[in-house]
Amino acid sequence: MIKKVYVFFLFLSFGCCFLGSCQKESSVLTTIASFPGDLNELSGIVEIEDKLYLVEDGKNGAAIWVFHTDGTFSGKIQVKGFENKDWEALTKDDEGNLYIGDFGNNDSNRKDLHILKIDKKDLQQTEVVPSQITSFNYPEQKHFPPKKKKKSFDAEAFIIKGDSFWLFTKNKNGSSYIYQIPNKSGSFQATLTDTLELSVKDKPVMITDAAFNTTTQTLVVLGHSVLFKWQLKTNQLPSEGIVSTIKLHHTSQKEGVCFGDNETLFLVDERVKNKGGNLYQLKLKTKP
Repeated sequence: MIKKVYVFFLFLSFGCCFLGSCQKESSVLTTIASFPGDLNELSGIVEIEDKLYLVEDGKNGAAIWVFHTDGTFSGKIQVKGFENKDWEALTKDDEGNLYIGDFGNNDSNRKDLHILKIDKKDLQQTEVVPSQITSFNYPEQKHFPPKKKKKSFDAEAFIIKGDSFWLFTKNKNGSSYIYQIPNKSGSFQATLTDTLELSVKDKPVMITDAAFNTTTQTLVVLGHSVLFKWQLKTNQLPSEGIVSTIKLHHTSQKEGVCFGDNETLFLVDERVKNKGGNLYQLKLKTKP
């Protein structure tokens, strides 16, 4: 059964309202560094052993950029044998292997959606070949592209939970469909398992990235000016949990988020008209 949750936030004098299960957190977003001028369209970030790995979205080359957590440049890795059709997200597994989400699909017309695995041992190289290719499709999609109102097959966010990928679609109306795909080589039909409806002050929020901490079972999803956070229990879907909203008090085209440790997030945004192109840090509120 597909679960569905509606998240509506009313920032009134008495705080936040969410159908009896909303919490509100304060936040301080700190700018760590500005990226080089040729990195304008950053779309994904992940931390592995105190280094940050980043990618740009489509037409920007099949490369992974590597930085230290203070924003200083460390290196560049070319991914051989694959074009950057639209790389929109990065994630990692518990062993430190890196995964590239080549599933950006703004026009809902792609039939070549992939997730590429880069082994941890290869992250020290300047050229790598993916060790695993996971191809998938959305069984609900019958036309390429569908009619405008049914263009709901774009995704910019994914995580690994258990032995599956969780993909979060991005839709202008704030709906996000969560699909699960096996984390293994092969071609699969994505399974629709959950639905979120996210908005702030009745304005829909489109999900631009997500991150999951396997130690704390904390899920965060990113919008341009807000984060949503869940503390998931075993086998719990987001629609079954309590969500917290974290206002960033900063608006830009934020496209990437990852955990640095249990209490720290790193975020990146695209550079648009000389605004953005930065690395940010956010400290999460911890339980007393």
